[in-house]
Amino acid sequence: MKNKICLIKRKDISLEPVYPSDIKIVKSMRSNVIKSAVITEPRNPEFHNKIFAICRDTLRTVPAGHIWEGKSPHAFLKAIMFELGLVDFSMNINGEIRVEVQSIAFDKMDNIEFAEVFKKVVTVCANILGCSYDDLNKRSKEIDL
Repeated sequence: MKNKICLIKRKDISLEPVYPSDIKIVKSMRSNVIKSAVITEPRNPEFHNKIFAICRDTLRTVPAGHIWEGKSPHAFLKAIMFELGLVDFSMNINGEIRVEVQSIAFDKMDNIEFAEVFKKVVTVCANILGCSYDDLNKRSKEIDL
């Protein structure tokens, strides 16, 4: 039986159920039996908006005639992710391989996975702008989300 529960990590490294329904599930578990879990961390919408804000800012700042001039932030982000190899492969019924950029939708990528993508994308944007990752990340705090 699969149960989905929410846990919070305490300073002593223990995990504690968050909601009464989670406590009920944990209480129903047998003791001294190993449990397996896939840990995900829900994503903060501001973090999601921040990557698009950095893409918009990068596109606004590129010099005239630059390869990215006039592109939409969404197309720009997809191109960067493709360039970084952040893709999924699928095969259709005819055996043709399709390559698609990984989805950053909330239900497709948790905060931990997204943080890795964020760091890679911001690094590319920083390189385009000729600044460091840290400088662009600090500057992003001033960008309108």
